[in-house]
Amino acid sequence: MCEIVVSGYRKSQAFQGRKIRRGGNIYGAMMLGCGYPMGPFTLLDYVGLDTTMWAAEAIYNEYKDPLYAPPPLLRRMVQSGMYGKKSGRGFYTYE
Repeated sequence: MCEIVVSGYRKSQAFQGRKIRRGGNIYGAMMLGCGYPMGPFTLLDYVGLDTTMWAAEAIYNEYKDPLYAPPPLLRRMVQSGMYGKKSGRGFYTYE
């Protein structure tokens, strides 16, 4: 499951860079096409960005496949204390 989430995040980040955002194609594809209960960035906020980065590092260290290396944006977010829902900030802001 971690491999799916990490590789899915990397692909979602690529779409994010192309200005496809919440309510756009990536959310619809993952929710309707894959049966996810929420979009990929919301899911990562719930899982925890620090947990996702830890999983990405562990998978990358095992397989040495760049697909699983933690993306720079994820690393910067975690280093700045943005862990997702548990810290109140991630891809979204929580109260």
